[in-house]
Amino acid sequence: MLPCYSSSFRPFLPMLVVCILLTASSAWGMDPRFELDPKALDKKVPSSAAPAARPSEKARHVSVQGTAYTIKPGDNLFKILMREYGLSNDEAEKLIPRFRDINHLGSGKNLQVGKTIQMPSLTKLRGETDVGERRGGKRKLLVRNDQPAASFHLDNGAREERGIRMEAVRKVWDSLLPAPPVASEPVDIRSDSYSLSLDPGRYPVFPAADGGKIVVDREGKIPPLVKSLIMSQDPKTRVIHENPANRRRFFSSLLAAAKFYSVEEDFRMDFGVDPKVTVLADYKIEKNADSLMRNDIVLLNVNDARRGLPPVLTGFLESKGFHAIDTYPVYREGRHGEQHRVFQVTARDPQTMADSLMKFLAVPYKVDHSVNLLGGNAGGISLMVRTDRYFERGGTPYVVSFFDGDPVQYTLMRLLEGGGYRVILLDARDDFRKVAEKFLTRLRLPGSFAMHNLWSQADSSYGIQMSGVMLQDGKSEGRVFLTDREIDPLVKDLLEYNDFRVVRE
Repeated sequence: MLPCYSSSFRPFLPMLVVCILLTASSAWGMDPRFELDPKALDKKVPSSAAPAARPSEKARHVSVQGTAYTIKPGDNLFKILMREYGLSNDEAEKLIPRFRDINHLGSGKNLQVGKTIQMPSLTKLRGETDVGERRGGKRKLLVRNDQPAASFHLDNGAREERGIRMEAVRKVWDSLLPAPPVASEPVDIRSDSYSLSLDPGRYPVFPAADGGKIVVDREGKIPPLVKSLIMSQDPKTRVIHENPANRRRFFSSLLAAAKFYSVEEDFRMDFGVDPKVTVLADYKIEKNADSLMRNDIVLLNVNDARRGLPPVLTGFLESKGFHAIDTYPVYREGRHGEQHRVFQVTARDPQTMADSLMKFLAVPYKVDHSVNLLGGNAGGISLMVRTDRYFERGGTPYVVSFFDGDPVQYTLMRLLEGGGYRVILLDARDDFRKVAEKFLTRLRLPGSFAMHNLWSQADSSYGIQMSGVMLQDGKSEGRVFLTDREIDPLVKDLLEYNDFRVVRE
């Protein structure tokens, strides 16, 4: 039986219905984070043979279809393959012949600087059929018919060579943060209302230090809706949108998402004073609060423009509580053996120092040699002056005298100087620096006693600084370094590793 309303109440009936409907809508409203825009379901993601490179990515990195590359000074095939494709040492060596054939390169070791070569896709370089050709090169967001309408699966239509680069990242990460396989399992969420999964080939997962997961979206293709669904299911799952083609920015994002106790960028560490060994690292990582106490600190280098640390140095660092990880191999280009020389002067008296310097400088000299101060035409008068050391260089006579405070000796040396001899007057209190500077000045050799870098650290993750005199070897392109500093076994090994031959006198 329908209730009866008075005629006076009927004008308010429509307003009452509207209020009831608004109340019901508020009670059953959807969380705005999960609201779907109907237009988004109809929107098609355009397919392409290769994702467009971000403006910030370096042009040298290879796209799916390949590109041209201009050879730079210092390049070689091994280095190009390692850097541009992210290959392992063994795989780069195996693919060099194939790379030569594709670019019609000869068997010579040196590459012509400025020459343009082709960088084929990695599948072509390996002699395989391009996956993009087999599957049309499409990357698409699929709505699966066998699941509810809100079920998404991000499909990788083409597994480009970036996957190889990610394998290298995986090896580095496994070394940095060993974790059970479950920590790297792909995202696969099931619920009563939706199902969501990410293709692990395109969206790899890495474990985080706090027990969470890191999803890598290399191309920035994960929609905000999907990202919200992932993070709502597990707040410890983070999504980063970086491509490993830019190593530094990629690892910075990955390390930040990993939630380590401490990450310090551009780390520098010195061992010793003189000589001083300097170690550079892109990142210094403390995994947890007691890493320092447990001597468990990681030094990570991702800069592919610098050589990795040699085994002798990594072993030394391990003994000091630092575990070094290099994403680029230890590689020495153009090694020619003992190209440079370090002459270590162990003497502490000026006379022996002078003899050592003349020996290192390949200067033949006479001991206790007498010269005629007045020359050959002095009216039958001969004044012979004894010199401690005598040699000639470039037609100029040189005299080395060890001054003991005798004023007569000093006067005679001044007269010799006025007679065309170049006199090197050494004092008994002179140290190696003084002796070296006097020889350099009188011989007019370019160089000075200072704290020198033995090699440039622009392309190296380590270096040695030492006090001494740096000269250019006149017989070769090598360098000659003179020093009186003690050289310990580590420094000696590093010098020899960098083509220096240490000669101790």
